[in-house]
Amino acid sequence: MSYNLTPPLLALALTTSAWGQVMPANTNRPKETKPASAKAPESNPAANSESAKPDPVVANLGVEFSDTYLKIDSVGLLMRLPVGVRSELGTGADISAATIASEDRTWMVQIESPRTSRVGVNLKEAADALIEQLIAASPAIVDSKDKQVVGFRGKLIERQDNLILPGGNAVRFYIESQVTDVEDAIAKKVTDEAMHEPETGKQYSEGSVIVRGFTLFQPSPERFVIIDFRTPGKAFAKTRIPYEAMVSTAQFADVATLSTGRKTAIETTMALLRRTTPEDIKQLVERPERWQRLYIPGKTGAKADDIEVGYRRVRSSIGKRGQLDPTRDAKSYTKIEQEEGLIFQMDARALDFDRFGLDAKVKQIIDSQSVYFMTPDRQSEAWSNRTAVKGSKSTSQLTELGARNGTDMTVSVTGTADSASMRPMIRGDLASSGYLSQLETRIFPQMLIRAKLPADFGAYCWNSSAQAITLRRDTLEQPADQPGMWKLTTKQTEDADPEVAYYNAKGELMRIELRRRGSSPNEIVEPMIWEPITLEQLAQLWRSKGLPMD
Repeated sequence: MSYNLTPPLLALALTTSAWGQVMPANTNRPKETKPASAKAPESNPAANSESAKPDPVVANLGVEFSDTYLKIDSVGLLMRLPVGVRSELGTGADISAATIASEDRTWMVQIESPRTSRVGVNLKEAADALIEQLIAASPAIVDSKDKQVVGFRGKLIERQDNLILPGGNAVRFYIESQVTDVEDAIAKKVTDEAMHEPETGKQYSEGSVIVRGFTLFQPSPERFVIIDFRTPGKAFAKTRIPYEAMVSTAQFADVATLSTGRKTAIETTMALLRRTTPEDIKQLVERPERWQRLYIPGKTGAKADDIEVGYRRVRSSIGKRGQLDPTRDAKSYTKIEQEEGLIFQMDARALDFDRFGLDAKVKQIIDSQSVYFMTPDRQSEAWSNRTAVKGSKSTSQLTELGARNGTDMTVSVTGTADSASMRPMIRGDLASSGYLSQLETRIFPQMLIRAKLPADFGAYCWNSSAQAITLRRDTLEQPADQPGMWKLTTKQTEDADPEVAYYNAKGELMRIELRRRGSSPNEIVEPMIWEPITLEQLAQLWRSKGLPMD
């Protein structure tokens, strides 16, 4: 099995603890599933709490559900999933998304939560606009004589405007059309294989009939949740059943509760930053060089049985802006590069294997270097992320450069097909925006432990994986059964897999557990572990396993 560490934009995260978000499930234990009870939906005040689970509604369709749930925290969505489906969750700038696919690949669902800038748009209006767009995007019908477009092959086959579901009021409609190249590409997105026609098992392809269904919710005035269903036309009568049953279990947390929780977490972070002086930050940065190892634990507990995934060297100090490019000679720094500030640098290596086992071979080596600079007053920052993916025959390069002065930020990405320059927006002034610099995100655990403040924290920061400014959430606590230890749970976005880190009283890292989702909801995936190690120990371990360090 391959680690598949090479998506171009995600590769930028290789020197961060977000590494775990780009790694697939490698080890898992099956969890038992059980059918949902057929109890009717009831009012559920507890659905507003984070731990609440929706009533096990089957919508009288006899669908068997697993005992796990799809959870999209950014919109407060909680929904049961049928047995045997595969699911993935991802986020972007202003949208959260999930993808669900059936085991036999005869249907798939994509869930998106776009925001709207138009005031007063309701569910019916949103559905009208979506239907118009979908039909216009379907294959055209061309008059054979004058070659003019006289219509489209997409047609509305069913619509319900006044659905009342446990998740609230909804609109649902189905459109029949033909598969286009774009549709087929979307179908391949989840499993890397085209969806299949029922009975024959043949891949459905361009020209095949496809039915798309949409259920629209509006949990807040400016946000919609769209549950988009795709299936081959021949399978529609059968596959709509699990889709509609699944959607009938969806519930949303109270919007005001979500907003209040975010606001409180951000205010807690801002209060901490106001109490943190430039001298405090300097003390946190001036630390000795550290080495850390990333691995998947073996069954015996012996290092020899662990699967080595990567390692990184961490350095931080008082330095110059010119250190953003470590290849430059300090004697050649320009005036602006002479500016003094805080430097945080990580150099990392990850391995991508072709398979598991004693005969596994390294397929690719991913080397990355990240350097972060910030002035002591927090008003200015800059960073560089450079990644090289080395295969047996070629090497690809990816570079991200960012800079901020006050709330004015620019980011450029080169080395991909979508190379671009961006100007992300920081809302409000820096003191009240809830924004953390890239360097601050690296020392944030030590800032929290230094303050000895168990609480929930929230902050906006640039997210290289999402290529956007996203909301990061942290929860600091002291485990009752581990005196003197601090436990920090971090989510790089509200819908990301959690990273659970343990630190001693001095703020020194003991280990980080990168929790990962499996490819189906009944998979339990062993976490990957970051832990401190000396360079000598690391070199001895990797050489004993024949792994490349040069």
